[in-house]
Amino acid sequence: MKRFLVCVCSLLFACGRSGADLCAPSMLCPADPATKITPTSQSVTDCKRNVQGACGSAYQSWASCSWDEQTCKADGTTDWDALNAACADKFNEYFTCCANTDGGC
Repeated sequence: MKRFLVCVCSLLFACGRSGADLCAPSMLCPADPATKITPTSQSVTDCKRNVQGACGSAYQSWASCSWDEQTCKADGTTDWDALNAACADKFNEYFTCCANTDGGC
């Protein structure tokens, strides 16, 4: 589950913060590798679909948490453990919504 959170958080950072910027690239930690912060056309498409989906508000809440709670380690990279811990409740809300939505997210 932790590996899944890290992968999905990577996609969220490719999505940015909220509103019109949610699916635009954005990162806070300067030493994160470009491969983790450069969105693919598929990740942008997925982000936009999630925002407009049945669990869009839960997705946006999780995405905002992922942005707001991001901290950088001393080496300038994202502290994924801290981020996952800080946003676990928001992730669980989104995951639960998806699990209870006909067809999922």
